[in-house]
Amino acid sequence: MYSYIVDFGVSKKCSSTRLAAVYKEELSGNYYSGEAKSKIDMFNQREKSNNQFALNIKDLGVSKNEKSYIAITHIDGNRMGKRISNLRESFRSKYNSENIKEINEQYINALNQFSIDIDKAFKTAFNKMVETVEKNRENLEKEGMELKSSVIPIRKVVLAGDDVCYITDARIALECAYIFLRELEKHSVMGEKITACAGIAIVKEKYPFFKTYELSEELCKNAKSSIEEGKIESRIDWHIVQGEYNNNLDEIRNTVYKTLDGKDLSMRPLVVSKESDSPNHYSLFRKDIEVIRSRKLPRGKIKGMLKEMKKGEAYLDTYIEINQIYNVLGAHRLNAKSGFLNGKCVLFDAIEALDYFIPFCDEEV
Repeated sequence: MYSYIVDFGVSKKCSSTRLAAVYKEELSGNYYSGEAKSKIDMFNQREKSNNQFALNIKDLGVSKNEKSYIAITHIDGNRMGKRISNLRESFRSKYNSENIKEINEQYINALNQFSIDIDKAFKTAFNKMVETVEKNRENLEKEGMELKSSVIPIRKVVLAGDDVCYITDARIALECAYIFLRELEKHSVMGEKITACAGIAIVKEKYPFFKTYELSEELCKNAKSSIEEGKIESRIDWHIVQGEYNNNLDEIRNTVYKTLDGKDLSMRPLVVSKESDSPNHYSLFRKDIEVIRSRKLPRGKIKGMLKEMKKGEAYLDTYIEINQIYNVLGAHRLNAKSGFLNGKCVLFDAIEALDYFIPFCDEEV
C-alpha cells in the first residue's frame, strides 16, 4: 500500500472534488482542482466548437410527440478472440532457446498493431456514420427531427477499440448502425475483413438508461449467436420497448413474436454484409418500408395487418386478398405472396418500425 499527501492543510478545497484547488473562477468565486479545471476547459472548448456531439438527450432531435423515442446502440466486433488466438498460435512455433527475447518483441509489436488497426477501423466507421448523418441533416429536419445547427445528433458513450456505444433519436438508429457496419467491413486485419454486430434498444426517452443499455448488449449478443459457424458477416438486431420490458429477450421472441400457427413474426437479426443474398438482409427490410410508404395505403389497413400476422399465415393471406393490398409486397418479395417466407413473416419488421425509421439518402445505402 502506498499513501501520498493530497495537500498541506492550508490549501483551498475544490468546490467539486474536494481536492486541493489550483484555480479560482472569478465570476462565481469557486475553487477548482486541476482535474476539475481540465474538465471545465474541455467543456468550454466543446461549447465553442462548430460541430459538437450532443451532450443532452434533448439535443438528439427527439420530437415532443408520440415519436419521442431514443435508441441506445451497442456494437461489438466479431471473432476478436479467435483472431488473437490465431495470432498467438502463429508465434508459438517460432520460439527456440536462442530467440525468446526477439520473438517476444515481435509478438508484442504484432499485438499492438492489431489493436491499432482495429481501433482505426472502428473510428473510421464511426466517422463515416457521423458524416452521413450530417449529409442528411436537411432531410431529417423535413421528417420532423428538431436539430440544432451546431450539434451532431449523436451522444457518444463508448468508442474504444471494437467496443462502441452511442445514443440517437430512434428514427435514425437503424440507418446509423447499417452505415457503421457497412463501412467497417471495408477494412481488414490479419487477412480477414472486420465484421461486427449491433444491438439497438429503442425506448421512450425517459426509460431507465441502465435497463436500455443492458437490452442493447443482449440484442448484440443475440445477433452474434445467430451467425452460422464459419460465416463471416455483420448483423443487426433491435427491439422496440412499448410499455414495460421483462428483461428476457428469448421469452419475448418465443411468445410475443410467434404466430398462433408457430411461425416467426420477425426476421431479425438482419444481415448487413454486402455480398450476402440472405432473405433476411437489411436492404430487403429497407425496401419493404419504401414500398409500404409509396403505396400510400390507409394507416388503419397497414396496422390492421399486425393483428392478422399474429394469427398466422393463412389469416394474413386472407386479409391481403380481402383488402386487395397485394401491392404491399414489392417485387423483391414475389416469393412471399402470403406475407410469409420459410416460416417467417416478411412484413412485420417493416410495419412495426414504420414510425421509427427515417431513411438516409446516401450513395452507399
